[in-house]
Amino acid sequence: MKRPQSEPAFSRDEIALMVAVAELYHIHHKTQQEIARTLGTSRSKVSRLLTKAEKAGIVEVTVRNPYSNVDSLSQDLARVFQLEKAIVVPMTPDNDQLITPALGRAAAQFILSRMPRSTIVGVGRGASVNQTVEHLGRNVRLSPIVVPLTGGMGQQDMVFPAFENARRFAEYLGGSCAFIYAPALVRNKRLKESILSEEPSREAVELWDRLDWVLTGIGTVPLYRGLPDATFRKALDNFVKEVNEMPVADVCSWFILRDGRIPVTSRACCLISASPEQVRRASVRLALAGGLRKVEAILAALRTGLITVLVTEERTAEAVLALNEKADKGQSAVEIGNSPASA
Repeated sequence: MKRPQSEPAFSRDEIALMVAVAELYHIHHKTQQEIARTLGTSRSKVSRLLTKAEKAGIVEVTVRNPYSNVDSLSQDLARVFQLEKAIVVPMTPDNDQLITPALGRAAAQFILSRMPRSTIVGVGRGASVNQTVEHLGRNVRLSPIVVPLTGGMGQQDMVFPAFENARRFAEYLGGSCAFIYAPALVRNKRLKESILSEEPSREAVELWDRLDWVLTGIGTVPLYRGLPDATFRKALDNFVKEVNEMPVADVCSWFILRDGRIPVTSRACCLISASPEQVRRASVRLALAGGLRKVEAILAALRTGLITVLVTEERTAEAVLALNEKADKGQSAVEIGNSPASA
C-alpha cells in the first residue's frame, strides 16, 4: 500500500516505541534516565525518541495558564464595545516580542477559519499585521484580492510597510495584490490627484470602495517632536493646532482622539489612505494590538465603531476595560460632545 505523502516515514515498531516512551515520560512522569533503564537503552536515544514523537504528531504540547480569564474578557469586550467577536490571547509578560506573535497566530487562525474565497481585503502596516500574515501558512488557497490600506510612510514604515504586508498576504493565500505607488502623505491636493490618476494606483484605490475585509493594527501616536520623519511630524503638528488636542491613536493613518472621534482636517486632502467611511463598509474589520503602552490607543480605536473583531492580549484587555469604566465614570457624554473638533 502506498504511504500517504503526509504520513511520517516510520515503521509500526518505531511508532510503537515512540508511543511507549511518550506515555512513560508525559503520563507516568518517568525521567528520561528511568525510561532508558526500563527499555535497556541510552538516555540520549530516549531524548531523540521524544523529539521524534512530537514531530510525528504523537505528542501535542499544550501550555495553559490556570489563572487565565480569556473567555470572560472576550465576552466583556464584545458586549461593551458591540463587537462581532473579541479574541483574547493568554497573558504574557508585557513584551512586544512575545505579545505580537501570539496576536498574529490568533488573527491568522480567525482569517483561515472565517474568510471566504475571493474576498477583497485591505491590509495595513505594522508588526502585528506582519505576524498575522506570517502565520497564515502556505497550504490554503483562498484567492483573495488584496490592496494596501495606505501609501508608504517613509522612515516610519521601513520594516513592515502596508504594501509588503499586502503582497505577502496575497502570495501566501494564492491571491493577487494591487499596489499603490505613492506615499501616504503628499504635499498638496494637486499632487495627490496626479498620483492617483496613474492607472495602477487608481485601480488599487478604487478597491477601497469594495472592501469585504480589513486587517489593520492600531498605532499609538508618540510625542511628535521626537518623530524622525519630518513630513509626518509636520502633519501631526498641524493636526494638533487645528483640533487643539493631541491624538492618541491612528488607524490607516487617520488620527483618533481619546473619545474615538476622527476629525477631518486640512491634512485629509493630502492623505492617500482608505477613509474611515470606506473601512466602515467592509463587513469584517479585524484589528489587533496588545501591550500596556497601547491601552489608550486601543480604547480610542474601539470607540470609533470601526472595529468589528479585536485581537488583543489578556492583561491589555483588562486594562482597556478598566480604563473605559474609569472614563465613563469621570466624564459624561455631554462633556465629551462639547470638547474641541468634530469628526
